[in-house]
Amino acid sequence: MEPYGSCLAHLAEAERDAYLGTLGHGSDVDHSGTVFDGDLLRRLLIAVTDPSSGRPKFGTARFSWCTFYDSTPFESIQFDGDARFISSHFHERSNFSRSIFNGVAEFSRAHFEDDCQFTSAEFHRDAVFASSRIKGNAHFSHARFDDTAAFQEVTFESAANFKHSEFKSRSTFNQATVRGRGKFHEAKFWRSTDFTGSKFSLPTSFVKSTFHSHAVFESASFSDVIFQWVTFHGEANFRRTKLGKGMFSQSCFLSNAHFGYAHFEGASYFTETSFVKSVSFRASKFDSHAHFVRTKFEEAAHFGPVLCGGSLILNGASFSKAVIIEIAARTVSFRQTHWASTGLLRVRYADVDMSHAVFSSSIILSSSFEPFITGEATVLNDSSLTGDPAARVTSLRGVDAGNLLLNDVDLTGCHFGGAMHLDQLRLEGECKFGQAPTGIRVNSWRITRWSPRRVVLEEQMWRAARPRSHGWVSGSTPNTHNSPAALSAVYRQLRKSLEDSKNEPDAADFYYGEMEMRRNDHTRPRPERLLLSLYWLVSGYGLRAGRALAWLAISMITTLTALILWGIPGQAPATISHGTFNGKSFTETTQNVKISHPSGPLLDRVSIKRSEQALRIVVNSVVFRSSGQHLTTTGAYIEMASRLVEPVLLGLAVLAIRSRLKR
Repeated sequence: MEPYGSCLAHLAEAERDAYLGTLGHGSDVDHSGTVFDGDLLRRLLIAVTDPSSGRPKFGTARFSWCTFYDSTPFESIQFDGDARFISSHFHERSNFSRSIFNGVAEFSRAHFEDDCQFTSAEFHRDAVFASSRIKGNAHFSHARFDDTAAFQEVTFESAANFKHSEFKSRSTFNQATVRGRGKFHEAKFWRSTDFTGSKFSLPTSFVKSTFHSHAVFESASFSDVIFQWVTFHGEANFRRTKLGKGMFSQSCFLSNAHFGYAHFEGASYFTETSFVKSVSFRASKFDSHAHFVRTKFEEAAHFGPVLCGGSLILNGASFSKAVIIEIAARTVSFRQTHWASTGLLRVRYADVDMSHAVFSSSIILSSSFEPFITGEATVLNDSSLTGDPAARVTSLRGVDAGNLLLNDVDLTGCHFGGAMHLDQLRLEGECKFGQAPTGIRVNSWRITRWSPRRVVLEEQMWRAARPRSHGWVSGSTPNTHNSPAALSAVYRQLRKSLEDSKNEPDAADFYYGEMEMRRNDHTRPRPERLLLSLYWLVSGYGLRAGRALAWLAISMITTLTALILWGIPGQAPATISHGTFNGKSFTETTQNVKISHPSGPLLDRVSIKRSEQALRIVVNSVVFRSSGQHLTTTGAYIEMASRLVEPVLLGLAVLAIRSRLKR
């Protein structure tokens, strides 16, 4: 109650002095509604000051609806009872630093026009600042809250400084608004803390803070926020949180972490973060790059579905349990990731880099052609990403592919060099590879036409770097590892992989690539390369039936022409027999007339009869049979050559057809 039934500011001087004289160290006061200037407040504080310690102390203090026009020096004051400043108005700087509140401290709906200082203040009972408004900087650094700290719906027009503060009981900042910088460096939250719906307009820092119980940031909004080196002992709830740049590097989540439907508008960093329990990023959206470098997922069973407008980088991350990952992004990097258990990676739109990843168990990388289901009967809206939704693998360098299965992925731009156990790589669905250039290429006097086949990127790079690339184009920079010797090993292993899966027709393309690299490998013996060149020329390594049939036709026509002109005799050979009678005996002598070589002009030797004879000889030679006809010496050699060459060409054509039709 006000003394003398009147406001302390309106008492006569004598009455005011008489009242102040009744006060002592630890007195209860009630000055609700009083208007204080600096002089009046100082006189009141002197009245409750202990002369020996020089420290003011109130019992129960009621200053609700008060107005303080000058600075309020409540520094180092002790309140043994409740301290009520409900709806009070502080026009100048207010200083409660190192004050001790043994009772309830209530500043609900208080209005601070300037800075307010609660540095190193101690709140042993509830501290209530609900719906208050602080236009200046709010300083709560090193403050100690032993009971509930209520800052719900508080408006911080400038900075809110809670560095090194300690919250031993429940703290609430839900629906709070911080328009300046938020500083929670090394703060300790021993019980649950609630930032639901709070808004931070400028960068906010929780560096090295510790949350020993539940931390709720659901539907909060941050411009930029730093949770670096933070430890979450209880559940961390960031559902539907909106963040600008989010920094969670080197933090540790010892319980479940929830980031479902969170929206990261700037780059986000979870570098070297540890998720000891489950973590959820269901339907989270990253507008820019998301970094999970060397992040540890110890019990994560499901990551995503996640939408990333930039690069999702999981380099060096480790997954200890079986996990399903669903990502729609422009780029995904799994470089040097470690998978201790099975994993299913479903990817849309992204270029995927899996260089030097370690697979301890089976890993499936698959394209997802349908949008991801978020779990609430809705789909993840990834319309911001355009193009072919198939995942494009860009690198398998250094990967042990023995436990890897690729399904419906694009391998057109994939680097295979340095991968191990490619022969055990499993390719399912429609896995696309690069194609050799099509059409006829004319370069000076050279006319080139490449056989249509599937090729790996390294061959494209190698051929594009040669002086006469003839249509080979590669968007990557050539490197020294793209040697024919290395590429032949890559093709050989990929061929075996397809053969083991009973895909003989597609394996034929990789066999062709293997032989091409062997033929162009200058470290191999020259006779071997010449033999391979001949094999390539006549039949495309036993894979080009058209080429073998063309050479067969040329061989048959050549043989046919040579036989007509030089192989068939000019006259049919005849046998002349004659004999004599000598008494009762008859003696017969048989003489073979020597085969005559054809003579006269070459064109005169061409006739229907000779052509028909030559055709029978050629057809018999193709099936490795002798015609039985009389030939000139030249014709005999021609027939022997044709019986050697033409069946081989026919066999190569049959082999090529079989390789394309074999099941």
